[in-house]
Amino acid sequence: MRHNPVLGAFLVIVNLAVVLLAAYLAIDALDQSRLQSARTEQSLNRLSDALDRLGDRLDAPQAARTASSGRAGAAPRTTGGAPLEFANSNLRDPDAEYGGDVVSRTQALPGNLNYLVNNESTVSTIWGYLVDSLAERNLDDLTKFEPVMAERWEVSEDGLEYTVHLRKNAMWQPYTDPVTKKEVAAKPVTSGDFLFFWNTIQNKNIPCEPIRVYYEDLEGIEAVDDHTFRVKWKRPYSMAETFTLGMQPLPEHYYRPDPSWSDERFAEEFSSSPRNQWIVGTGPYKLVKWDKNQEALMERDENYFGPAPFIQSRRIRLIPDNSVSFLEFKRGQLDAYGLLPEQWVEETRIPSNGIAAKKRESFPKTTHSKNISTNPRAGRMWDTTSESRCSGTGRPAPP
Repeated sequence: MRHNPVLGAFLVIVNLAVVLLAAYLAIDALDQSRLQSARTEQSLNRLSDALDRLGDRLDAPQAARTASSGRAGAAPRTTGGAPLEFANSNLRDPDAEYGGDVVSRTQALPGNLNYLVNNESTVSTIWGYLVDSLAERNLDDLTKFEPVMAERWEVSEDGLEYTVHLRKNAMWQPYTDPVTKKEVAAKPVTSGDFLFFWNTIQNKNIPCEPIRVYYEDLEGIEAVDDHTFRVKWKRPYSMAETFTLGMQPLPEHYYRPDPSWSDERFAEEFSSSPRNQWIVGTGPYKLVKWDKNQEALMERDENYFGPAPFIQSRRIRLIPDNSVSFLEFKRGQLDAYGLLPEQWVEETRIPSNGIAAKKRESFPKTTHSKNISTNPRAGRMWDTTSESRCSGTGRPAPP
């Protein structure tokens, strides 16, 4: 019997199609399994949170429970008899010198600086320096939050409602509108800026799913007055405190300068406007230069309402090639660089199980932390953790 090449090719195609279909079904089943696992984990977290709250109620009165949980912002932790009015103020180095700069690198500088629609790590890092959150974790006790933009806050007995009182001297930095080219003066941060954040992430026409999913159990935000607002959660949630006190405001006067815009028009502008090539901040640094083909430059904001950062400026250079970046680091042109595994093995003499930083003659005097108090090229080097972390501001990235 003669072999029919057409039939043979047809059978091969059929077999290949069967294999591809089986692979597709297997991948789909795996995705469904992962989704179900994530939902189960979220449910378990909620159950655990509810059980913890029940145990607190049974074991101690509400006043003691609030004090021990570190949730109340009305009574700041004290150090040496003085009230701690700003997060981690006790960790600032009293002998640190003001000035100097820090130069780091990135492999890519994005054209869109709006972290709600662009979740690249570089964007989050820059937002962390430029825009404050309501509170930050105590670096000595990570279970507690301490005030930043919030002056204080109260939590309801069931843990579902947070009443936040903002500092009245927190300000949005002045800027030149990228669209109209008009100069806009500094203005106070208000409750409306947090309400605007909430309304923005609820706009289904805005592609901010990575942020929106964290707030799916949030019932809403209610502005009581210009400097007081309430955050209400639908049900007990283990991350409610984190996502409430880690919330950052969004400047409505910058992103929605025309209140008459429809939600559709606003979503289009918010996602693709030239305003996304700049950031209007509230934090210890202000953006002074942004060139996606070269570098980003941030300088200390002398009008910042909180403790001034010791470092004068932070520069992020665009250097796509790891080898070039490593050479720049060795020459002292970069103050921070993440070593690749092979570079760590070949270029350092630190044992694989060692955790203490050791100085090597082939490397410039530098620091491995983003929190330093003098220019590392001026001749001082720190250990990676304890001393250097006390010298700067050290903002974590948004949730």
